[in-house]
Amino acid sequence: GRMRNVHIPPLNAAHRAVKKRLAELNQYLEYFWIDLKLSDKQWVELSHGWKDGRGAHRTLNLTRRRLYRVFHDNRLTTGGRFYGGWWQEIPSKFRQNIIVNGKETVECDFSGLHPSILYAMENQPIPEDPYSEVAGMEHRDIIKGCFNAMLNSKRRTTQAPMGIDIRPTGLAWKDIVHRIEAFHEPIKHYFFSNAGLWLMREDSELAENIMLEYFRIPHQFCLPVHDSFIVHWSWEQDLQKDMIAVFAKRYGVEPRIK
Repeated sequence: GRMRNVHIPPLNAAHRAVKKRLAELNQYLEYFWIDLKLSDKQWVELSHGWKDGRGAHRTLNLTRRRLYRVFHDNRLTTGGRFYGGWWQEIPSKFRQNIIVNGKETVECDFSGLHPSILYAMENQPIPEDPYSEVAGMEHRDIIKGCFNAMLNSKRRTTQAPMGIDIRPTGLAWKDIVHRIEAFHEPIKHYFFSNAGLWLMREDSELAENIMLEYFRIPHQFCLPVHDSFIVHWSWEQDLQKDMIAVFAKRYGVEPRIK
């Protein structure tokens, strides 16, 4: 579509600082060649491309390695996540095949990052698993989708979110909402308040801190995938420690790492 005339305010000090750190991260990335180690069969599969979350056809382009950040408001209080790396866009099953400068990698995830941040902000213990007890382990993914939809929604909704089939749970949407709110009583007030937008700002802040921590040490790299990070396989424990330390410094409690 045609670009609307978007009013872009002049850059202030906060914008400049964000741009400067981003330029620094992109400069570090230049030193590393990020590639895939795949069997012939996997190469064939990947070379046909794949559909992304929006249903658009995507193809592999290993030169896409500059990161950019997407904020949702001019004061930089919402959004801020890092995008642009091809490793973030490929089907997730191929991420374990990523090699950097020829070396194998490992990916570590924050477990239930957004609920963890909310519980930490409320000074409440972080639940073991924010999703599986709501409607049983077998419906964990459906509940996770519903939980996120409730965080990302501006107002209380009367029907299940688009793209989430809740029928396997045997529960009506209002029952699922009731169960999620009952299980997550300490953070209930964040549902249906559009909290997802500023939570992205929080997780992007953690991501930036974790990456800067890594790249400032020669030969060390750290590739972001929103709530997980990819590093050299021998740094797995090191990365977990770093993720815990960065989270604890910001929120005063330790998160769970998958």
